[in-house]
Amino acid sequence: MTGFHYVYMLSDVATHTHHYVGMTEDLKARLEKHNSGQVPHTSKFAPWIVDAAIAVRNKRVAAHLEQYFKSGAGRAFANRHLFLLVGKYEISYNVRHDKREPNMSGPYYKLENEKGSVDAK
Repeated sequence: MTGFHYVYMLSDVATHTHHYVGMTEDLKARLEKHNSGQVPHTSKFAPWIVDAAIAVRNKRVAAHLEQYFKSGAGRAFANRHLFLLVGKYEISYNVRHDKREPNMSGPYYKLENEKGSVDAK
């Protein structure tokens, strides 16, 4: 869609434990740049997939949303509502921001029952 600014959230395809939040006017082209190694911050963990994208018309609103999703409260919101449950644990960042690791605790988790269906708390 033209005229929109996208705030997007990526996860690495291999482990889903590395996340990236960014803003762009062309989501498809930006994802291609991330996956081709043209973005230094994400090149180490390529390829990436889009977990969520929010389209807004106002660039300033998009910039505020991007900053929110990079904050502690924004990451918590994304973990609860956007990244959902990947594998058998909730994805989150640790507090120091220099290491990213899965958070096995918290209000959400998956369990497979005897019949193989998934129950979430």
